[in-house]
Amino acid sequence: MFRWTLSLFFLIAGALAQTPQSDQKPRWQPGWPCTGKEPSFDPAYARVAEASGGQLFLFDRSEAGRSALPMIAASRHRETVARAAGTLDEPYRDVRVHVDSSIDSLFVSVSLQCMQTIAISGPNGEINPEQLGGENHWFRAGRIVIVPHPEPGVWTIRLQGAGPFFLSVQARTSLVLQPVKFEPEPPRLGAENLLTVSLNAPSSNVHFRLVNAEGETLQPLPLQTEEGRPSIFSGSMVPGFKQFRILAEGTDEHGYAFQRVDPRLIEATASVP
Repeated sequence: MFRWTLSLFFLIAGALAQTPQSDQKPRWQPGWPCTGKEPSFDPAYARVAEASGGQLFLFDRSEAGRSALPMIAASRHRETVARAAGTLDEPYRDVRVHVDSSIDSLFVSVSLQCMQTIAISGPNGEINPEQLGGENHWFRAGRIVIVPHPEPGVWTIRLQGAGPFFLSVQARTSLVLQPVKFEPEPPRLGAENLLTVSLNAPSSNVHFRLVNAEGETLQPLPLQTEEGRPSIFSGSMVPGFKQFRILAEGTDEHGYAFQRVDPRLIEATASVP
């Protein structure tokens, strides 16, 4: 099985010593914490993590001793199933994730600057990781969960709070998406680019699309398998968006939907006239 290591980046941000400003006040509960409020949280760190496919997690200074936890978990869950980053400016946001039957262990990492709570539900309702033999770690601005042998189906991660968020769902699985290769590299904005994707899917009925940083669809990506090489998909694309990720989806051998994503937020360069 092909293995590759994500470059990981973790931000340890101190909580504010001063009284929270109005944009940090809770919508529901008093004393709602905000961790890494600028200038403690430099957005440049987020750009580095997104471009490299690494993770960013906001730790309070008191949590620095636990900062190795996501790094260790990520090293044991190499495949990215879902990825999203943005700013939560609504009461809550639901991120739905397809968990397929090839996943032996699921690792969910969510950091939200002003977190009220983060709820994780499987196909049959909210889960208790400890009851499933897993791990459940709460932080001032995030949650990390590991679930062995997760139930296949649609899972929902609900974020409640405000501010920048960073979500990553990774897995230990035999269904592997290798990093996408472009020609030229990096891809050119508004110009034709050739790309190759390697994915050991159980069938060639796989669909690809470009998604933005928050995981929303930008445009379909028509790729075809190469003759005699069923795990290699290739084709041309004309990106109409400067930044995007590439997501693959299909059905596993037991009929469950799967999804895999290249965690890098790819940036297309301006094409040369």
